[in-house]
Amino acid sequence: MKITSATAEQMEMQEGGKGFIILGSGLIGMGLFFAAIFVSFSDVAVGLTALAVMAVIGTLLILFNSTIIVTANRRTGQLLYEKKRLAGNQKSIYSFQEVFGIETRHEWQTSETTDSDGNTTRDTNLMAKSIILLRDGRKLVIGSQTNNSRRALVGIPGSVSNLAATLAQFLNVPYQETAPR
Repeated sequence: MKITSATAEQMEMQEGGKGFIILGSGLIGMGLFFAAIFVSFSDVAVGLTALAVMAVIGTLLILFNSTIIVTANRRTGQLLYEKKRLAGNQKSIYSFQEVFGIETRHEWQTSETTDSDGNTTRDTNLMAKSIILLRDGRKLVIGSQTNNSRRALVGIPGSVSNLAATLAQFLNVPYQETAPR
């Protein structure tokens, strides 16, 4: 998440972007490249399989890529929440009075991977997720951040915690940060 523009009257924040679209397009291109190489060496089945796998993964990355844009306007007293996807957009407008507060939740997430020799590796990541809490109980995710080291995701310029606190201050609503469990 980053602040894309800020004045005394309006603040705009954005999470996401075109990264997965570029990655997905690259995978599709690599699939075509590998297919051409394997087909030229008379291994049509392997070439078509490589193309199919990379094309499916690339297409899914492109389709599920999303960008969240939050625009707060003091003059109108409105908060615009946009979630843009290639496969459909969501656009909602809320008044500042509907916003109960903003919260950043921190939690440890552990994942295990096993290599071909049967060795299990445990990886622990600290995840932070910032959410706009509405008075009617709905929650709008505005950003998330993962850190694979044990250093905190707070106090770092540009962290989701600092940006969420900045938005809360702009909206004049409470901000709460929960410690990891």
